[in-house]
Amino acid sequence: MRSILKYLKLTLITLLSLVLSIPVIAQDGTATPEAAVTREAAAKKNAANEASSDWPCYLGPNRDGTSLEKGLLRKWPKEGPRQLWRAPIKMGWSCPSVSGNDVYVFMAPYVTKKESERYANNGLEKVVCLDAKTGKMRWETEYKVGVYYCGWFQGGPRGTPLVTERFVYTMGLVGHLTCFNRKTGAIVWQTEIQKEVLSLKQMNDVKGFNQSPVIIDKTIVIMINQSDSRITVKLSDPTIAGFDAETGKLIWKYQEPLREKTCGSDAPTVAVAVVNGEKCALTYINRYLVAIRASDGKVIWRYDQIPAGRRGTPIDSLILYGKNRVLYTPVEAGATRLMSIDWNSPNPAVKIIWEDKNGNFSGNCTTFKYHNGYIWACNYAGFDPNDLNKTFQQFKCVEENTGKVYWESEKWQFPVTYIAADGLLFVRSYKMLRLVEAGSRGYKELGKMENLHEGGRNCFDGPSLIDYVQPVLSNGRLFIRLPDELLCLDVKNP
Repeated sequence: MRSILKYLKLTLITLLSLVLSIPVIAQDGTATPEAAVTREAAAKKNAANEASSDWPCYLGPNRDGTSLEKGLLRKWPKEGPRQLWRAPIKMGWSCPSVSGNDVYVFMAPYVTKKESERYANNGLEKVVCLDAKTGKMRWETEYKVGVYYCGWFQGGPRGTPLVTERFVYTMGLVGHLTCFNRKTGAIVWQTEIQKEVLSLKQMNDVKGFNQSPVIIDKTIVIMINQSDSRITVKLSDPTIAGFDAETGKLIWKYQEPLREKTCGSDAPTVAVAVVNGEKCALTYINRYLVAIRASDGKVIWRYDQIPAGRRGTPIDSLILYGKNRVLYTPVEAGATRLMSIDWNSPNPAVKIIWEDKNGNFSGNCTTFKYHNGYIWACNYAGFDPNDLNKTFQQFKCVEENTGKVYWESEKWQFPVTYIAADGLLFVRSYKMLRLVEAGSRGYKELGKMENLHEGGRNCFDGPSLIDYVQPVLSNGRLFIRLPDELLCLDVKNP
């Protein structure tokens, strides 16, 4: 009888351990095989949940400005969500990146005009790692970049850090592609793009490098256009390059002569697509949409996309979603299009589902999003280049298969940017943060937070783009980059 009770007791404990992940202990005090399996399964589940909540690169875990996080606040208090912390940072127009409990911020070490002038001829760039729970600094690393130019350069770096399990990668304004040890901040390798890839002694651009690094397998892929949108500027040939993620060695470079009737370019961050079973960087080159094989830099597909007389590579990044949909939104390309592309066919065919040539979706730097069955977009509703206080945008809910506008917001202060998660939209408009329901029945505001910062419209000698920096969501925390602070908000439903 005692042996039967003992057996039933051990069986009951084993079953409870499988449900509650409690280790099963044998009579000799050692963990049983069942306990080891249970702990391993629990660890894998926790790691998967944590990874799914990361925001490790530009446009987030899916590279489309959306997150799979659930359980977020459905309505905010009158004063906005609870502030967890504010951490002092320096100048930059790049998004923070989050992996686990680490937050990485890319910046230039100045905020005031006096500091900017001080570093003009001896520029510095810096990456800091912060504790996501407290905002306390874990490490900081800076490096010299030489001459830091006026104008656009005074806003600081614009490329968002890319975080992997071991490394952090950044692309600086002057062309320094840098790999850092994720845990210590030590520089693992660094290459100067303008010298190694473009064979230039110094920058010849008024804007610098905008793009963020992307990793495809073991290759870091960077679009390296260096040009301005004005025809009077001598343009470089469109270039894209792949670097070994471990060593920084240049693996391949693809370059083609600048196409006639192409009036300037920018360099969007590339998208990633699998074309006929091969991983590719998908981007614009010379007014074409091209797929470049990540392993060797060969163009395996191209589609004549942008009309003559316009930018060869627009600002906006492509958004890929579903099995074969590509949302193409450049304001200067003449049309906004939703396309379906059969990536598995020998020569992928393009089907245009709908397009708009009337400027209804002229968001410029605001990359559109697909979430909750709808496309989210914005357009200009009054533009004055001499007075940004008179420039406005409208936020729109768009039917996916027709391009029909379900509803649009009132005019909001320029600029507008946003991300999506859990049927919600986190929308930033100048100094205002809004929580909006991602539904088609009309605009429904679920909360707002006003006066995010005291900064103005200008950054020294030019306009400030700090409010173009998208919010970042990770583990129920919303991160907002301000002129001289990183703000962390609690948006998780308790």
